[in-house]
Amino acid sequence: MRKISMLIVLILGAQLLFAGDIANFVNIGFSGDSRYFMFAQYGVTDSETYSDIFAVDVITNRFVANGINRQRHPVRAHSMDNGSGALIRGLLASNQLIQRIGVDPLLKGRCIYVNINSGPVHSIEFRDFQTGVTYQINLQERSERRSGVYESSFSLNILATREGAPARAYSAGSPSIVRRGVSGYSIRNVFLSPNERNMVLVIERTEVDRGVVSIRYMVETLPL
Repeated sequence: MRKISMLIVLILGAQLLFAGDIANFVNIGFSGDSRYFMFAQYGVTDSETYSDIFAVDVITNRFVANGINRQRHPVRAHSMDNGSGALIRGLLASNQLIQRIGVDPLLKGRCIYVNINSGPVHSIEFRDFQTGVTYQINLQERSERRSGVYESSFSLNILATREGAPARAYSAGSPSIVRRGVSGYSIRNVFLSPNERNMVLVIERTEVDRGVVSIRYMVETLPL
């Protein structure tokens, strides 16, 4: 339970969100061998507080078995809850999973890119000054509206170059997976696992439901 207690302390200091619009992304941590990664999103809509916790196998880019916990709770009148209560409940409910896959909230990995732009970002180039590797990442999306409902998909192409070494190309995302109700995507963060052998890309997802626009998150992972 000590790991859960540490997470709760961190979350209680989170800032209040705009109601129902933008979820808060949380890097919960990696396992000691960097094989597993957990993240969460939480917030408040006009009718409920919510949290979604996901455990991902970094090598296969798939959720682990029973690796998703969703919490939904009605909003109370005059409540000051920013969604962190739903997240804490989710973390408590996920304690057995955290112990099983060995996630440590002190193992966050190393951030190598943060999106500071206000609009969608589909193409980035940056250098990891610690390793000397330059990354070019391009997000290609397809989005269309049918009968008033958005349908979209995306893929990622990654090129890693370093002086004196051959370039390495990677791909992520699944262009064949079409998501209903999602109008577009944007690159938000890129970070490496604690052992520096895996990459995690945080993708911001714009969801549209009956005219209400919300921001949610997903991740794509790949071994380097």
